[in-house]
Amino acid sequence: MTLIQQFEQWIRPLKTRMRLMIARAVVEAVQDDKAGQLADLKDLAELVEVFQAYGFTSRAKAGAEAVVVHLNGNPDNPLILAVGDRRYRIKGLAEGEVAIYSDEDDGGTAKHRVHLKAGRKIEVHGSTVYVKADSVLLGDDLTAKKLATEDFVNVVYKLHMHATAALGPPVPPTPIPCPTETTSKTKGA
Repeated sequence: MTLIQQFEQWIRPLKTRMRLMIARAVVEAVQDDKAGQLADLKDLAELVEVFQAYGFTSRAKAGAEAVVVHLNGNPDNPLILAVGDRRYRIKGLAEGEVAIYSDEDDGGTAKHRVHLKAGRKIEVHGSTVYVKADSVLLGDDLTAKKLATEDFVNVVYKLHMHATAALGPPVPPTPIPCPTETTSKTKGA
């Protein structure tokens, strides 16, 4: 046996472990009822932990793809580092743009996303958007306009119309300006 053959024989287990360190897999199901999310992967008997970045979470659908690392090259110690689903990914973003989306976004007219667009613009799309807060401020710290829940109710109430047979067709509503409660903050306060 030559020196090269001996060397190859010595490093064969290391090469095998390195090849096993990273793999692709298909998600079959996800358990999302515990502190750590677990995924059932095709061709793998055990549930695998899904590592997620702090402050962000998602639950993949069956058929999504996962990147699995086997810690120390040990196939008995898997961890999912990333899950993606090219079936639902938004396409055509401009360089530097970011989007959060779900499987309900078809990329066309049915949009379900938050899109941080170039030019410091943010688009929010959904059939209904809820904002749950004690107050909503529009503008910066010095010129913010506060909108309270009652302000939204008053605007909607004043803009609604009733069609009655006796009066004929409804009259178009008169636009009502948004409340303009300006904060009295001064710089450095």
